[in-house]
Amino acid sequence: MAQRRLVKLPLQPYRYQPLPSSAQTRIIVLEPSVDAPAPLVCRIEELRIESDEGFQALSYTWGEPSFTETLIVDKVCFLRITPNLRDALRRFRLPSNPRRLWVDAVCINQKDEEEKGKQIPFMDVIYRGASAVLVWLGIIPHRQHA
Repeated sequence: MAQRRLVKLPLQPYRYQPLPSSAQTRIIVLEPSVDAPAPLVCRIEELRIESDEGFQALSYTWGEPSFTETLIVDKVCFLRITPNLRDALRRFRLPSNPRRLWVDAVCINQKDEEEKGKQIPFMDVIYRGASAVLVWLGIIPHRQHA
């Protein structure tokens, strides 16, 4: 009987596909975890901006513009994200169900000026179409007492 070995291939950088129209955007479907420091894993789906499909929008401060953290996409690709976005996704990740989120830094291809020019004017429509807007200001450090 032959043994099957699982070979863990290195993750590849995520490649954005162009959106079919300016009336569409992307959302992430964040996989659940009960373990806060577990890797962040999602899939990216396209969504009609004025659709009835449920999603929540995340409003957060970008923090330091260092893209040092990893968001795993489809278990084979990765995107670099800021530490503050990593913290927000960990905080809002559900323990047992996927969470559908619109997050500007991931759902808009930040390296494509044409796409940004088309998507940014629709951000108000996206936020209004969300079932909820989650707000993240960052982790508040514990104050040391003198």
